[in-house]
Order: sequence, then structure tokens, then C-alpha cells
Amino acid sequence: MLKIVKTEILKLKRYHILWAGIALMLLSVMLTLFTSMANDGSVWDFTYMIEQVIKNNMSTIFPMCITLITGYIITREQKDNTLKNILTIPISFKQLLVGKLLVCGILSLFLGMICTIFTIMGSFLAGFPGFSVGLALQAFIQITFVNLFLYIAVMPIVILTSRFSSGFLIGVIVAFVYGYCGMFAAGDMKLANLVSVKK
Repeated sequence: MLKIVKTEILKLKRYHILWAGIALMLLSVMLTLFTSMANDGSVWDFTYMIEQVIKNNMSTIFPMCITLITGYIITREQKDNTLKNILTIPISFKQLLVGKLLVCGILSLFLGMICTIFTIMGSFLAGFPGFSVGLALQAFIQITFVNLFLYIAVMPIVILTSRFSSGFLIGVIVAFVYGYCGMFAAGDMKLANLVSVKK
């Protein structure tokens, strides 16, 4: 399994869709900065900025982002017509899928780190007070691990749609709706039990 994971990490260099993931992490922070301009009485500081980035990431950006990237990575073997060559090696599709899912888990942590860097930069650009190294470390831990847990939450969607060559696009739509429903699940425990993203 370690060899599969190492191979998949090396193959990530060819995938330009990773830049889409980084751009979506930037979009999450930009969306947060845009909402900070609203005159709704909120007092913005670094802590509040972190909270809002996590909220935007959870509800609109990251479930869709990681489902898109994971689905793309899984279906590349079918699209590039390399799956038949890979399966001649004594490795099953299930092992290959588990390796790809593990790599995308690592990727979700990486995107969390990128989002944290963008959050700190955005806070400095906006001039929000309250920055400290301790809060930056807290943001790093929170954003990174929330991304990992969001990835685990949408993994069933990825697995269900991974068998179809373009099924991951359906998965992206389902993941977006799933994440968006998380905003409404916050106040209703019955709905929160179904939509674990906002628990």
C-alpha cells in the first residue's frame, strides 16, 4: 500500500487540477474578506476571520473542492486508458482506490495548510487586529483538521461515484449541496445528524 501511495503522490505533479484546489482555498478567504465589508455590526479581528473562513470552507467551498479533485484523480486512470495496464500488475481496483483515497486525505491536509496561509495573508492585507503566533497556530490546526474531517464526510460520495468515468461531476454537485445544507443543519438536531458537516 505504501508503494501505491508513493506512486500516486508522484503522479500528482501531472494533475493541473491541484491548482484549482489552491485557487478554491484562495476563493474561500476572498469570500470571507468580501463579507467583512458588509456593515452588519460585526467586529472583525483575526479570530473572527478564522471562524468565518472555517464556516465558508465547510459550507460552500471545501466539500465541492475535495470531491472534484478526488474524483478527477480516480477517474484519470479510465480517461487516460491506463487502468488496463495498471491492473496487469497484481493489484486490485480496490487497492488502487484505497491508495488514491489515502493520497487525497493527505491532499486535504495540504489544502488546509494553504488555506491557513491565505487566511493569515488576508488578515494582514485587511488590517484586522489581534494577530498572534498562538492564534495562527490554532488556525493552522483548526483549518487543516476541519478539511480532513470534511474529506472523510464526503468520502462516501466519492466512493459511490468513482465507478463511472464522469460520475465524479455528479459527486461534486451532491457534495456542494451536502455542504450547503450544513448551514441549515446548525439549528436542527435531526438535520444535523444527517448532515455531519456542521456538527
